[in-house]
Amino acid sequence: MQLLYDEEGDVLEVIFKDDAGDIAEAGYELRKGMVLYVTADMAPAQLTIVSFRPLTQLPVVHFDRLEKQSAKIRNNLLRLIASPPLSRFLRIDPVTFYGQIMSPALLDVCPA
Repeated sequence: MQLLYDEEGDVLEVIFKDDAGDIAEAGYELRKGMVLYVTADMAPAQLTIVSFRPLTQLPVVHFDRLEKQSAKIRNNLLRLIASPPLSRFLRIDPVTFYGQIMSPALLDVCPA
């Protein structure tokens, strides 16, 4: 896993796949400014979060764009998010689509 943070743009990119042959086939918007990229076999490849710092300050975040995905895609994404490694970063209630961005102090240990 690799963490890339652009301080000027406040963009966090979490790259889950270390194997360059396992590339993202699709990207799904979970909310404005947050996209989860997955491989052809629906494994997490990358998570991009724009405006990362303000989102970590919110007690609750609405993942409204996830709610608008088709039932099949939505269920697959919720399954991924509930399992490691994504569960280290996101928690989402599968009924309300409200949740949290985990590890708000993550950038305190990462060089800028």
